[in-house]
Amino acid sequence: MWLRAEEFPGWAVSGGGMESESLFRGKWLALKRTQGGWEFVERVHHCPGQSDGVDVLALVSGGDLGDETRVLCVLVYLQAVHSVSIELVGGLLESKEDLGRCALREVQEETGLQATLVEAFGACHSDPWKSTETSALVIARVDLDDEKNQEWKQSLDQDEQIQVVYFPVEGLVEALLGMYLRKAE
Repeated sequence: MWLRAEEFPGWAVSGGGMESESLFRGKWLALKRTQGGWEFVERVHHCPGQSDGVDVLALVSGGDLGDETRVLCVLVYLQAVHSVSIELVGGLLESKEDLGRCALREVQEETGLQATLVEAFGACHSDPWKSTETSALVIARVDLDDEKNQEWKQSLDQDEQIQVVYFPVEGLVEALLGMYLRKAE
């Protein structure tokens, strides 16, 4: 939970209204510096109190999985760190898009699968000491027996490289750790 700096009038806090200068502004991010010298990244289209994007916990069942439920993840090549990352499906909200619609769109674009919304939770800061970025957790379900999921095709941006993987709910931590340890060998 985050409390606004204004709620603590006796505190000598910085940032809650402190002016900052823009050092760089791109399409998605801006680099800023406060009067005190603190540097941080700001989402260009950031709306305080709203989520910038979603992380989707998509639970997959049906098809070859039968009644077993697995977690839908993606292997994504991340240019910034020159590495492949294991992630939940996710992405940024588009203009006038709500969390649920964004989550279902991101699942379709990144995996080619159609999902149904279960629940969306509010925004949280994932890295507040150096970024204004927020993300909301959205839970969705994917039924591989649904006719819309029989033949699926990803809708990736030109510079995206994404591979779909499913991890068993039971033993998820061990499966992820096993992938990490195999990579280290």
